[in-house]
This record gives sequence, structure tokens and C-alpha cells, in this order.
Amino acid sequence: MALEPQPARGTKRWSPRKLSSVPLIIKISTFNLATAERMLCIEALKTAGTIVDAAVLLGVTRHALSRRIVKHNIDWPHRPRAHQAREMPS
Repeated sequence: MALEPQPARGTKRWSPRKLSSVPLIIKISTFNLATAERMLCIEALKTAGTIVDAAVLLGVTRHALSRRIVKHNIDWPHRPRAHQAREMPS
């Protein structure tokens, strides 16, 4: 049975706090701690969709997760900010 994130009552977004209590099985091929940490960060980001929600799933702060994204060179797409997305008039 696959776990599908369900929207929290009264909101359009699902609650990462509900998913944090659901066991997740991740198989790693090595006992390398850095590899395991990288895989956990990637899976949390894929599951949650945002850095804030992924940090909640992992039980760390947003800043701690951001540092791990940089540390492990995880390619995580950032949404362009509104002022960066607009083209500058010539």
C-alpha cells in the first residue's frame, strides 16, 4: 500500500508532521554516514516538496537542512523570486 500525502483538514497543503510518524524504509548500500544523510535529505525533499516541510520531516531546522543541501551538493531547484523572474526593460 503506497502512502499518499493527504491535505490537512481545512488547508490545501498536507501536513509534514503527520508523515513524520510514518515509517519509511530506505535501503543503503554502504555504512557511510554521509551517504545515508544525503539519501535522507533527498528523500525528504522529494516527499515534502519544500525545504521547510522537508526539515520538519527530518526533525531539523530549515537552516540545518539548507547547510546539508550545500554540504552534500544536492541539486535542489529553487523557485526564482518575483523580482528576478521579471525581465528588465531595455
